[in-house]
Amino acid sequence: MQTYQKWIWQHPDWANFSYDLKQLLPELTNLSRLIGGLEAAVLADDAIETSAIEGQITSWLKWFFTNSHYCNE
Repeated sequence: MQTYQKWIWQHPDWANFSYDLKQLLPELTNLSRLIGGLEAAVLADDAIETSAIEGQITSWLKWFFTNSHYCNE
């Protein structure tokens, strides 16, 4: 049974890490997409709340941001 270290400094070679970029790249790409979608959702919420505060019609904003391909990836 393999045991895992809880803290990075508990790793036997903690100061000399190595990694396989080919293995990390797909995960980093997915993370980047998720962050982009989150940013778009936050901006959409801000725009809708600001419009609501100003008394503007927000139905088209809600439709646009819920149907945007950036928010649904």
